[in-house]
Amino acid sequence: MADELVRWKRCWNEASGRRAGGHRRPRAAVSRDGNTAVMKRVLPIAFLAATVALTGCDVIADARPSGPPTATTTPTRNGTELADRYRKAGGDSDVYGIHYAKNNKDVLVLSVWTHKKARYENVDDFANKLASFLIRDGVSITRGYVLNVYGPDGTRLHNLDTTPEHNP
Repeated sequence: MADELVRWKRCWNEASGRRAGGHRRPRAAVSRDGNTAVMKRVLPIAFLAATVALTGCDVIADARPSGPPTATTTPTRNGTELADRYRKAGGDSDVYGIHYAKNNKDVLVLSVWTHKKARYENVDDFANKLASFLIRDGVSITRGYVLNVYGPDGTRLHNLDTTPEHNP
């Protein structure tokens, strides 16, 4: 039985690369072909990284556009119909489009298109009238809202944030 155990231990050591005393066998020196194999793996990755860097690809997901914020100059059909109801309810006659949607934080984002080319003198009054109209229309603004007002050429005239995080 002891002889079988010694043979088994010798076979296990040979298969695992160990010597009989339990020490590992020394590795052979890396040949030039070994270095070439490493280079064959590293070089394509390096070229890919250089290509991405030189082409100007943006890997940042939250890239900001340069210049003034703009939107389309024509609202959707639903936005136009909502603006018609807003004007009939006594809202600003220059408004020709209203769009609203909740963002990922459940905050209402309002986009308003107006024929005005200049900013509103009192945007707070405009925002309050618009918010009261939307509440009567069944829109919830319990978490506040973000209002973006765009002029006829699509340039943003106002950006008002009434969320509790920005108005403690």
